[in-house]
Amino acid sequence: MNPKLYQEAVKNRSAGTIANIAITMLHQFDVMITGLIEAQKQNFINEGGIKEQMFRARLQQRDKGNSSSRSSQSTRSEKDNKS
Repeated sequence: MNPKLYQEAVKNRSAGTIANIAITMLHQFDVMITGLIEAQKQNFINEGGIKEQMFRARLQQRDKGNSSSRSSQSTRSEKDNKS
């Protein structure tokens, strides 16, 4: 939103019209913030909080590191068995 747009628009309006514009804008902001809060609630329910997300990421990184070290170990074992 461009504040200058509203500043120019209200210059030639009556006090009642300006009040109605303000009420309308407040209602729009309320609806947007309510939607944002609901989306954040759903995200928290589905994904968990920041600590849970960090814990999952750490486990995934640990598993990723273990799987690559396992595959290199199995490659070494295969080479040893062939000798």
